[in-house]
Amino acid sequence: MDYPELLKYFDEHWLKRSTNETLADYPFDDLRALLAERGDPQRAVATAHITGSKGKGSTATLIAAILGSHGLRVGTFTSPHLVDVEERIRIGGAPIDRESFARYVGEEIAAARQRGDEARFIWRLIFVAALRVFRDRGVDAAAIEVGAGGRFDPTNIVAPVVACLTPISLEHVPRLGTTLAEIAAQKVAIVKSGSVAISAAQTATVHATIAAGAALAGAPLLRVGDRVHLHVHARDPSGTRLTARVGNLTVSDVHLPLLGAHQVENLAMALLASDEMLRALGRRLDPASTVVGVGRATWPGRLVRLGRDPDLLYDGAHTPESAAALAGALRDHFPRRRWRLVVGLVGRRDPGAFFAPLAAIAGEIVAVPVPGFDAVDPFAIAAAARAHGISSVVADALEDALASGAERDVCVTGSLYLYAR
Repeated sequence: MDYPELLKYFDEHWLKRSTNETLADYPFDDLRALLAERGDPQRAVATAHITGSKGKGSTATLIAAILGSHGLRVGTFTSPHLVDVEERIRIGGAPIDRESFARYVGEEIAAARQRGDEARFIWRLIFVAALRVFRDRGVDAAAIEVGAGGRFDPTNIVAPVVACLTPISLEHVPRLGTTLAEIAAQKVAIVKSGSVAISAAQTATVHATIAAGAALAGAPLLRVGDRVHLHVHARDPSGTRLTARVGNLTVSDVHLPLLGAHQVENLAMALLASDEMLRALGRRLDPASTVVGVGRATWPGRLVRLGRDPDLLYDGAHTPESAAALAGALRDHFPRRRWRLVVGLVGRRDPGAFFAPLAAIAGEIVAVPVPGFDAVDPFAIAAAARAHGISSVVADALEDALASGAERDVCVTGSLYLYAR
């Protein structure tokens, strides 16, 4: 199967396969047997496993950047992709080539057909392919992002060196549960005996659930706030300048190019996780190497600057929480500006809740459709913006919205799917 054939297969089967799927639909015994046939590639690489409700991908990319700057060959497995599906599997920060992606994933699809699983669990087949790629390419360490939850996620087949839990909030209700404790219980299941659990700041309920889960697994639990202290010196459009203290080690003159206070929190998690990973591999966190790694970190689609004079930004915020993070980042890094926000929303999103935190920084909202997806009606988006006192109009397409505001500072947001356009 070549790359165009693979894309055609995805177009025909990817969305169809998940209609009635539940978290427990893919037995782990089957996955273990499948990986055993392939020589258990999940055992070949030291792994940082990352779950949570927000910041998983950013944390994974920061861990990979830091470990890579220490001379390790590092793989990352993240989702979703923004433009090209091979973005999900990266080595050294770069997606694997299309030919290799098609070959590895195509082999897994062919094997699934023989098992009678054709067109089912495509995401899981890509994960199996990623594990094989990491082993075959001599990867030393991998940062692996959970797809959904943790307990029943296919990535939970790994036995990680560190299990990272970013901030947890209500999400995927009722699929993961109906309370914070139930959702946290799903996520803390990635903690295994022999791993180190690392938790960001959490609510009391979530922390208690995480502590109980780590104790049940017999794993030590490290709280980021107890081990890592960051002092921010300045924020500007290029990022955040800070000093980090990780245990007894001071890392000075750090430049974090990922924008927003939430990315500073993600960096704290990544620093502690990287320190633990390096110790497990017989190394130590080096200040100079850490500065280089953090400075090279990129995470497409998360408040990226695509143009200047005027500024054109893009951010994949699509929930009230991520909208609040976006508003804070724009205030911190681009103070005293009012933005023309181009917004498209997908799924059953409440545009009113989305706009509540954005009202203070929005000069105008331009609502756009998101073609090819179950998108929120742009007129409903515009009406919700007006209800928050924000001037709003509707554009027929993203291209029209950008062309009509070429002389103003613009931020496109609301859906990761807009980034590809």
